[in-house]
Amino acid sequence: MSGFTIDLRVIATLYVLVLAIGTWLLLRGIGHLRDGKVARGLLWISGTVFGLGFLALTTVSGYMEEDAFGRYDLFQELIRGLSLIAGVIFVVYALAALLPVVLDTL
Repeated sequence: MSGFTIDLRVIATLYVLVLAIGTWLLLRGIGHLRDGKVARGLLWISGTVFGLGFLALTTVSGYMEEDAFGRYDLFQELIRGLSLIAGVIFVVYALAALLPVVLDTL
């Protein structure tokens, strides 16, 4: 492998943002579990799981090499696709969690 194909500053920023929002979602889920709202708590905790999966799959896909006219590799495409799907689901969770905070400040 020749190295990471994504700039490391971008990855560091991504890690900081996802870990911060993921920690907030985790704490919010634990708070709901303590209040007896099991379904809502597990829902917010699953947002953290999607965020961690997004980080892991993005890191793995950053090390994948692809030749200009190389053969098609299904495994690499699955990793990239799953990373995209996990990232989109995580962003939906993050926006759903941030929406009440933003609306309360207005």
